[in-house]
Amino acid sequence: MPAKNKIKVAMVISKAEASLGGTQKQALRLADELQSQEVSVFVLTKRKSREHARGQGKELNGRVQIIYLPVTDLQPGWSFLFSFLVWAWINRGSFQIIHAHNAAMGVISSIVGWLIGKKVIVKIPSLKYVHYLNGGSLSRELRRWIITRKTDRFVAVSTEMLEALRQAGIAPEKLALISNGIQLTAACNTNSSALRKEVSGESERSVILFVGRLVKEKGLDRLLRVWASLTGHETMLLLIVGDGPLREDLESQAKTLRLLPSVRFLGHQTDVSTLYCIADLFVLPSKTEGMSNSLLEAMAAGLPVVASNVGGNKDVIKDQQSGFLVDWEDTTLCARMLLTLLSDTELRQRIGNAAKREVSAFAMGDVAERYHQLYQTVLRE
Repeated sequence: MPAKNKIKVAMVISKAEASLGGTQKQALRLADELQSQEVSVFVLTKRKSREHARGQGKELNGRVQIIYLPVTDLQPGWSFLFSFLVWAWINRGSFQIIHAHNAAMGVISSIVGWLIGKKVIVKIPSLKYVHYLNGGSLSRELRRWIITRKTDRFVAVSTEMLEALRQAGIAPEKLALISNGIQLTAACNTNSSALRKEVSGESERSVILFVGRLVKEKGLDRLLRVWASLTGHETMLLLIVGDGPLREDLESQAKTLRLLPSVRFLGHQTDVSTLYCIADLFVLPSKTEGMSNSLLEAMAAGLPVVASNVGGNKDVIKDQQSGFLVDWEDTTLCARMLLTLLSDTELRQRIGNAAKREVSAFAMGDVAERYHQLYQTVLRE
């Protein structure tokens, strides 16, 4: 049982496997960090496999308990609501705040918090969840009514998202801006030349890196078109790290554009830290973005970044100082930018060093402290 002087928080996420997405990674990292700031946190999520018995869980880093609640395949939303409500009623003395990490979980959390008298905070990790809050059909209007009236705070991860929530009709006093966080890394201690040779076959070959889900929002079709137009791409290597529903289509596009073997799809990687160490630069061609974990990780590794001029990217990168913000639809401009960076070692180093300094403002310890302060404020109200 947590100490009485600790704030007690039940975090609610869709999935607890940190490899599955940036929202889950952020929630689990935040939960772990908060433990050192006099905040007691446990994570509630859907039981997605038979290996997790009802109500049982595991621990993250030996500190954060993860509790898996049963859902049915036929009605996963309603069944999770029921499981969560039963669990919350039985354990209502063990937490003060429900912290949901997307709007869908936020609706469920708002209902549970309303029924058992708990404060509710809902993080909005991407613009698609702002659209989720919009009305329309009767069911959507009901969903909007519940979450907007029964949530104590909405947390936006970027200034763009904060404005979108304002435009969606969320009261200003219910809004907070707290970015995603990053565990600041030590300097690369791997033999980058040997690893680069292992991955690319040549230690001198330029390596460009993308890390993220292979979904439409990430704009990888645009990246492949830019790569196809890049003079001399045959002598370079584009590493695409991650998995998702578009992988087969993207591999087919790369084959059609005759980009193989200068493009390699590495799939999901448990540890990408060594890949940040061997890359010359990082690219993020997203069509929309909340605040990218991989962007923060790349900058923390001292990589120069070329990213879309959208979403949280604009909060993290100072254009032409700590990275470059571009329109990936402008194939010629983007190709020229990549070639300029790849041909200028001094420029890459200067931008990479600036990126590392810039991203220090997003340290997970500082982000956790902001959430700690938000919890205190909400509990006082």
